[in-house]
Amino acid sequence: MSIATPAVVVVDPILSGAPYCAAVRAMGLRLIGVVSLPDAFFTERMRKPDPQLFDRLIGGTDCSRIVRDLAIAGETVIAVIAGAESGVSLADRLGHALGVAHNDMALLSARRNKFDMKVGARLAGLAT
Repeated sequence: MSIATPAVVVVDPILSGAPYCAAVRAMGLRLIGVVSLPDAFFTERMRKPDPQLFDRLIGGTDCSRIVRDLAIAGETVIAVIAGAESGVSLADRLGHALGVAHNDMALLSARRNKFDMKVGARLAGLAT
């Protein structure tokens, strides 16, 4: 059984990712947070996301487990967004695994590695 209201997953909804959460809520969609960072990352100044802000908050980096948990819960995911740099790779993998629009997996390293980014831009015919 699936949940009627579509959901958006925000991976590492911290810092610059917080406005994405507000935007998802403003659109009337379910908000699912995935926290890929270890507990040791969070401090008094950098707090973990508040579970009460989300319809579902999942911890970890195991893409298969996260996809399975979402399926078991009946979530209808329509988008996956990286909320912070730390969530870019997992967001791409989740988007791919969930079958929603996502970045080209062959260019995954280009989103985190500046050298690969330049090579990708050059291959696409862009000035670097």
